[in-house]
Amino acid sequence: MRGGVFMLRNLLITAGLGSLFTFLLISFSGNGINGCCSHHYGVNCYAGADPKDGSVICCDGWTGSSCDWEEFCNFLDDTSLQ
Repeated sequence: MRGGVFMLRNLLITAGLGSLFTFLLISFSGNGINGCCSHHYGVNCYAGADPKDGSVICCDGWTGSSCDWEEFCNFLDDTSLQ
């Protein structure tokens, strides 16, 4: 009986760690692709390109990204910006 309790405990710990790893993997994969504004709430494609260098503008207004707006926000067309 006691061995079954330890097996169950180990199974629950393993499942919990697997779930945590999966959650973290999904959480950090969204709009912060390739480091583009990953610590600035993602990329704001609708803000347009940074006039200084053509890079993306982050959702919190940060403009220091090295990601190119044309490459990252290529799903937008001219009519969606009007």
